[in-house]
Amino acid sequence: LVSAETVPGDAGPLTYRPDQGVFQVLVVAGDVASDLGRAREAFEELVLHYDAVFVVAGNHDCWIRGPLLPGGAGQELAAGSPGEQDSVAKLDAFMDCARSCGVHTEPVLFETPQAQRNVLIFPLLSWYHASFDQDPDLPLDDQAELQVPDFDRRWGDFRRCIWPESVCPAEEWGSIRSDSLSLSEWFAAQNEPFLDAWATTRRTLDLDAEPVVVSLSHFLPLPELCPEKRFLKVHQLPKVIGSNPLARQVRQLRPHIHVFGHTHIPYDFDIGGVRYVQWCLGTVREQGLQCSGVRAHGPLVIAEGGLDLPHIPTKYGDYYRQHSRDPECTELAPWVKTYREDLRERRRKLDALLRKNDKK
Repeated sequence: LVSAETVPGDAGPLTYRPDQGVFQVLVVAGDVASDLGRAREAFEELVLHYDAVFVVAGNHDCWIRGPLLPGGAGQELAAGSPGEQDSVAKLDAFMDCARSCGVHTEPVLFETPQAQRNVLIFPLLSWYHASFDQDPDLPLDDQAELQVPDFDRRWGDFRRCIWPESVCPAEEWGSIRSDSLSLSEWFAAQNEPFLDAWATTRRTLDLDAEPVVVSLSHFLPLPELCPEKRFLKVHQLPKVIGSNPLARQVRQLRPHIHVFGHTHIPYDFDIGGVRYVQWCLGTVREQGLQCSGVRAHGPLVIAEGGLDLPHIPTKYGDYYRQHSRDPECTELAPWVKTYREDLRERRRKLDALLRKNDKK
């Protein structure tokens, strides 16, 4: 059982594990491609190399590819490709595309040889909400200090996703200042029939031992799976990463391993008896930065023979095994200070150039 995440714009093939005479299952934690044609290409490639492939949709998979939506939800959307009338239609088209390629989007219980434990793979759809973030905000004013647009204008989902009123009213979408859980609850509701079915099946199966349960989502079920804001170059990130309804369903499912994605920060960390893993390929640029280890290693084997394997070193998984979280601390990490100073210096140079041109 291996884990990976792909993102739009990824270049180059994954490093596939050689066939060793075992049944190999790949779980992909979303963000395959915003373009359905590229998603199909990815799915068709992956099913050639693995015996079973699972996927959940990420936010990029729900993007509408067409003219940018200038104000987010509530804006008129130009006619796009089939299946892109809104983000629910795009989600359905993405899931249909996966299934037509032989990729699993629903739970499957694998029965293994008698000496091994059965394995349940359980995809969970999800979406974020700003109130997931309960940590204090940093005393930073990006617009004044860095002269960048407000985060709402910079966050692509607010311009690339449009939701039907029946799913999320327009006034509840498009800003991190909204406390609405409408989208998060709607996505969680799509999982409920499968959770109910598993609860019923679990009572009727004659299993010698509990199966190894591996769940996967694109978004985070726990705030502890993201570094504190002082470590982040974009300190608003925790408001667009996680879901309390997802956390509720993960607790209900009680997996041994939960695979997630979205933040592009590799993680391998235990919380409350669950191993949480993010093994993200990242963008081409990120493959030379925080995802370089993933690029060099290839897909991560997280379970074999029905048993989970030792943790792999990750920067923040290792850090938080040794340090407690301190969200009250506002001292920026050195790399965040350097990043912000670089932005300020670039802005000063741009302003100087503009002043020079004005004098001509």
